[in-house]
Amino acid sequence: MTTRLPLGDIDLERTGSNSTSALPRLQKDPFGIDSDDNSDIETLNNSKYSQVLDSQSSLKGYNVSTNSFDDLNSEDYESSSKLPLNGEKKRSSKSRRNSSFGPSGNNRRRRAPIKPPKASIIAMVIIVPILVVIALFILLKWSSPSESKNVTPGVAPTGLTYPSGFNIKNNWGTLSPYFDTGANFPGIDSSVNEGISELPPKCSLKQVHILHRHAERYPTTGSGNSMAKTAEKLKNLTEPAAKTMDWLEQWEYTLGKELLVSRGLATEFAAGANFWASHGVLLFGAKDKGRFLYDPILNVNPDGSDRPPVVIRATSQSRIHQSADAWAAGFFGIYGHDPKRSEESLEKLKNPKKDIYNLVLQTEATGYNATLAGYYSCPNSNNATYVDGGRKMREWIDVYLEEAVIRISKLFSGLEEGQLTPTDIYNLQNICVYESAAYGSSPFCKLFTEKEWRGYEYAADLVFYGMASHGTPVGASEGAGWVYELVSRLEGKLITEYEAGWGVNTTLTSSEEVFPTNQVLYLDMSHDSVIVSVLTALGLDILKEDLPSSKILAPRQFVVSRLAPFGARLFVEVLSCEEDIAVAADRDNKKETIEDETDANNDEFAMRKFVRVKLNNRVLPLGSLKACPANKEGLCPFDDFIESLKFALEEIDFDRNCYGIPEGY
Repeated sequence: MTTRLPLGDIDLERTGSNSTSALPRLQKDPFGIDSDDNSDIETLNNSKYSQVLDSQSSLKGYNVSTNSFDDLNSEDYESSSKLPLNGEKKRSSKSRRNSSFGPSGNNRRRRAPIKPPKASIIAMVIIVPILVVIALFILLKWSSPSESKNVTPGVAPTGLTYPSGFNIKNNWGTLSPYFDTGANFPGIDSSVNEGISELPPKCSLKQVHILHRHAERYPTTGSGNSMAKTAEKLKNLTEPAAKTMDWLEQWEYTLGKELLVSRGLATEFAAGANFWASHGVLLFGAKDKGRFLYDPILNVNPDGSDRPPVVIRATSQSRIHQSADAWAAGFFGIYGHDPKRSEESLEKLKNPKKDIYNLVLQTEATGYNATLAGYYSCPNSNNATYVDGGRKMREWIDVYLEEAVIRISKLFSGLEEGQLTPTDIYNLQNICVYESAAYGSSPFCKLFTEKEWRGYEYAADLVFYGMASHGTPVGASEGAGWVYELVSRLEGKLITEYEAGWGVNTTLTSSEEVFPTNQVLYLDMSHDSVIVSVLTALGLDILKEDLPSSKILAPRQFVVSRLAPFGARLFVEVLSCEEDIAVAADRDNKKETIEDETDANNDEFAMRKFVRVKLNNRVLPLGSLKACPANKEGLCPFDDFIESLKFALEEIDFDRNCYGIPEGY
């Protein structure tokens, strides 16, 4: 039995069971450092960014964004940071030589007095007062007996809004509230993202598989304990804090641990209700039958026979199965009233967990295979030799919070020098995020600059890249089990002990009762790292980037606030399209038309079938998959999609990566 290694201050989804965060490729560099000649990806070091922001803070009269703190601005990450990080080089003016020199030699005439040029007079009028002010400032500073507690070093603006319009909530890594705005993934036409229910022309929706993340929660135990220690330092001050921190006298650390918060319940309920409106009415034919809410009489086979209640899956962890129930309440309209519901339907709604849907839980604990907590199926995911996301994050925290430690320490004169560490300052950022999730806002949020919030987001990227993605040999292995289950559901097959593999628990996949293969809707409620590992298992090229821990890589695709925020959702949509639809595939440098595809076992899919994958309502490009064509709609023929998934699974050496010594180690 494998013992899980302690992860210190890092707040990860995988920190225990009941006891115990793709970005579309940016059309513009969010940091404004792309060179004029569109050169390759650049990196941004801490000092360069700091100098520019420092200079920006000295500008007078800038217009601060009036965007609401809770607004989700679609331009926040694509082009919000308009600071002149490259700057425009000043044109060097040629010096003019004075051509009015006096005649050389001995002059017998008396020269007229030379009048000073007007420019010189103007310059003296401007410069002299400035020099006087500077001299007075230096004199006052030298004469001051001690530095005021309220003096803050000259830094970039802090607060809840920033001159660039930067939205901090969209840059909190996997702790960001759910949002689906922003630029498209590369190669995808913008028109396909105009609405979450937007379908290609002449196509209908036949089936959807959802991998969903739970929503807002309290911190995990490890992270909560670390934040509580930092809070204790601030509450035990021997002297009062700076005047700007007066609120600290009444503030108390009150965050719980592990559980879903009320805002999280609301997020999941809304997610379910929105999915009913965008997809459910199409999947269950509600529009055609005059229903605006779900009704059990809609859950029938094409021949009119009743289907059993929908099976929804989650894990045994509290926040996971509570999120699943909240989503189901929104989707099935359990608290809604539809006058067209029959007495029989109303009776079933009295016991929804039995008559409307069944919730199947995977045990989330060491020793159990669980595809919705794939790290428990892969023992090497606990081995620090192969998982170094936490180490890289700690290295980066020392870099990006170096200036913040100095600045914020000045606000607490009762603390000894060095008593506040980079980890403490990182904890203050975490407190801001978690208090915002639990209570809507936090006074700690206004202590940090845009640069520091960019750094906070990048810290989360480093953790998940090195824990669940291409930065570790176990990343793809942790997501392989769910991909294998997806293939089986698409093919309408059970997974028995004879087909076991990739960490699948065949006890839960060998029975139609708990692993149905003919539903039109599948919902699996899980964690952020599972969504990241599934995307990694697919082998999408857009996420294959190495992230350094000494500087921010920008622009980049791997940004977990876009991949797996609170309430994140991955949709695998099966579409049936009329036969005259053509998908141009770029294979072997030539265009070809995909052949018609039929399913002899299901007349419902007699038309040509395609698959489209959406991550947080943005269509993913599937052209890097083995057999899928590249096209602006993100469509892949059904059989080609399955072929691609099988190829991706064969590329993952699950046994070696999870139980042996991975290649290269």
